[in-house]
Amino acid sequence: MKRLQSRRVAFFILFLSSFIFIHMLISQTSDTKTTPMKLKQTKKALTETGEKNINLGNTRLENIERNDAEEPLVTVSIFKDEVDQTGNRKNTRKNRSTLYQHSLLSLPAMQKRNAMDFNRNYNTYSYGFNSYDKIGSNRRTSHIRKTDHSFQSGVLMASEKKIDEPTNTRKYDDNSKETIATASFFSEKWIVVTSINNPTSDIAKLASIEGWKVVVVGDKKTPANWNYANCVYLSPEKQQSLGYSILKLVPWNNYARKNIGYLFAIQHGAKFIYDTDDDNHPTDNFQSFVFEPTMTGLVYAPDMQGNPLREVNPYAHFGQPTMWPRGYPLDKIADNITKHYYLCKFKSPTVQQGAVNGDPDMDAIFRLTRKNIYTKLNVTFDPSAPPVVLPPGTFTPYNAQNTIHQYSAFWGLLLPASVSFRVTDIWRSYIVQRLMWDVGDTLGYFPPSGFQFRNNHSYFTDAEEEEQLYYSATKLLNFLSNYRCFKESLYSCMINLVELMVNGRYLKADDSSLLKAWLSDLDMIGYKPPSLVKETSPVCDVKFLNGVEVQFVANPQTTSMLNYLMPKPTLQNNLIIEAIEKSMCQITDQQPSHVTESDTIYVFDDILLIIIFNRQHYDVMPLLEVIYRPNFPNILYCGEELPARINTTLGDLQYSFYAVPNMGIYGHYGYECMIGAQKMGYNVSGFLLINDDVRLNIWNWVNFNRSQIAFENVGTQVADVQSGKICRKNDINVCDSALNHKWLKIYRQMLNKTFNILKSSPRGSLQHTCYENLVAANKGEYKFNFKTSDVYYIPKRLTTQFVELATLFREQVVFVGLAVPSIIQCLEYPSTLQEVKHMFLWGTNRTPDAAWDRWNESLSYHSFHPFKLSELLEHKPNITDHFCRDLLPTLRKHRPSYWR
Repeated sequence: MKRLQSRRVAFFILFLSSFIFIHMLISQTSDTKTTPMKLKQTKKALTETGEKNINLGNTRLENIERNDAEEPLVTVSIFKDEVDQTGNRKNTRKNRSTLYQHSLLSLPAMQKRNAMDFNRNYNTYSYGFNSYDKIGSNRRTSHIRKTDHSFQSGVLMASEKKIDEPTNTRKYDDNSKETIATASFFSEKWIVVTSINNPTSDIAKLASIEGWKVVVVGDKKTPANWNYANCVYLSPEKQQSLGYSILKLVPWNNYARKNIGYLFAIQHGAKFIYDTDDDNHPTDNFQSFVFEPTMTGLVYAPDMQGNPLREVNPYAHFGQPTMWPRGYPLDKIADNITKHYYLCKFKSPTVQQGAVNGDPDMDAIFRLTRKNIYTKLNVTFDPSAPPVVLPPGTFTPYNAQNTIHQYSAFWGLLLPASVSFRVTDIWRSYIVQRLMWDVGDTLGYFPPSGFQFRNNHSYFTDAEEEEQLYYSATKLLNFLSNYRCFKESLYSCMINLVELMVNGRYLKADDSSLLKAWLSDLDMIGYKPPSLVKETSPVCDVKFLNGVEVQFVANPQTTSMLNYLMPKPTLQNNLIIEAIEKSMCQITDQQPSHVTESDTIYVFDDILLIIIFNRQHYDVMPLLEVIYRPNFPNILYCGEELPARINTTLGDLQYSFYAVPNMGIYGHYGYECMIGAQKMGYNVSGFLLINDDVRLNIWNWVNFNRSQIAFENVGTQVADVQSGKICRKNDINVCDSALNHKWLKIYRQMLNKTFNILKSSPRGSLQHTCYENLVAANKGEYKFNFKTSDVYYIPKRLTTQFVELATLFREQVVFVGLAVPSIIQCLEYPSTLQEVKHMFLWGTNRTPDAAWDRWNESLSYHSFHPFKLSELLEHKPNITDHFCRDLLPTLRKHRPSYWR
């Protein structure tokens, strides 16, 4: 027994001595300089070649084997370099500490031990998965999909497509023993912020957005105990442990330290990066941005000579034409306030800048000349305006606030470090835009989706820091417009362009070195840049592609002027409307200057009113403005050609217009206007369409449900197009009336073909669901609904479905009165359809004096037809008297007070 005890003691002493010896060996490696960049050199050896031993400076991967799953098994050894008498370094097996044999892809092994992890306490780089912290937190990952290994910043890690949230997670703070690169930090959506403040309310808002993680890059001035839930805080110490090459080149107390956060996000799975500051917060949780690979929308059209506009002011597109973003060339402030666009489908912009309300990013020149020092700026941009994309050849500045970057644009996140805080993100934006043209990507400007509260500070200091923008922006754009890259890769073009900018004194030589380090880091962490395209092509062109001409004018917004303590409201076409009312009806009373809470119910600012011209009598548009603009700030006119194309003179009238080619005689395919309006991307609750000869009784639309379709009862008129019979209104199972409806006769063949397409579409698809709903609602196959479709409303929630089905009906050349009611029958259950009633007069009921003779009767309906404004333009006595005596006073009674 004593002998056994002695053996145990001896074994324990031997074990303890070995442990101490190994620990000493590891500690003695604390001054080693193993370069993490060398790790990526092992990828090919581990995954493609059959090499058995790989040297990485002081680290040696030995006895590489492969199991049945082709997983590389390695023995990791740390050597202490010794120098012999001749001065040569030597590595001996005696001074080697073998740590683990470990499967680089085996997840269970990761769970059991923190293999190959030397954390920053040893002053070495971290090789290994680092998926679980050293103190053994109880973490598990329930499943990982499509796992492979990649070499990221000196960390040999598992790269996952999807990782479940770990259990028993802890807040990440500076005192945590958790390693940086953990599975819990992987996310496809990252928010990157740099801050020297304690967590702000805006940080709290960012951290609360579901599905997004926040990385906060600290600086020397950042509080040492910075900590907030769902935020990864990179303290100065943690930044130094990341192993990025740029760390040596980015100065402290410099906005460019944000570059470290970009790399961290990319390294940890980012597919989208939201770039912002700690005094900004999103107001719609990124709902205004586009995350799908393609979209349909507006693109700035070229000038009259067919050349792209060199620069555009995006603030004008969102209702602020007298304001401009920081970095916009000062000599171009009054230029290129364009109204002309193309509408088409294209690849989604890989950089998306959202407008910001409150105190947005404008230069010190604006604030010194346009801001009252006693009031906070509370600027607004048109919330309903659609996004707009810049074609190749067109520039506008974008900043590092409220901006989404997609994966293929991550190469352009680098902020120069040699220029001032007020210049760095603007110079970045111009460089990136120019190189985007060479990879087939674009910049998009999106409606307001953020708010900024700016603390009081010296505008003169801002002006000093912005001096380079004032004097060099135009010259830089001249240079970039003429730049051509003849290199073979994007990275080579980037280096070439920045070196030329250094020569032109836009940047300093340090930025050239920083760029090369940045590209090296991107390569090290596995980022794949886009390839150069052979030829730059337009985003869309109406001459060669399926594009449509659009004229768009935003709803004007309240602006800021020094001589107004309170911002002065701007109303669309108010002077023209007042002049018409005065000249036609002698109305001279002045408008009140405020809106009361009670009368805002008559403002439909969340609805787009679409007015269709069946014929090109656009000269009635000023009268339509009188009737509808005070209640509908957002109006889109629609016809076959732009008014300017047919020399219609409308003076200073501001309006938006969608030009539909081949809309058909008398607007037979007028639902194309609804398709186009929805494709434009208006940020509204829904779309209300009327014909130009329909009078909308606005007062009866106050309480209608914005989330449901509004239409007459579609189920009362059904036709069996296969048998050629009309079904009975009181029993649609019986179809025995002659097909005497002329449009049904003309379009019978088209409807049969459309039904067959719906029927043969894949089960579960929208088109097959449409087939099933039509059969169920109309009690049989090949039955379609028909109804006058001069007035109907489609909510935003159904726009995608409506566009798909309406496009199918249009491709089959189906008449509007057959297409629209049938599509509505497909989309909305009869029980949930919001029924509206119209007074439409046809045949003998349609008398010349019906508009005023049946005025009182018509007031209870949602709309009245016909109401021919062309007769009003001719100043015919009866209709003029009716307009001034009946209609205009009723309209003014139901306007918001500032329009009365």
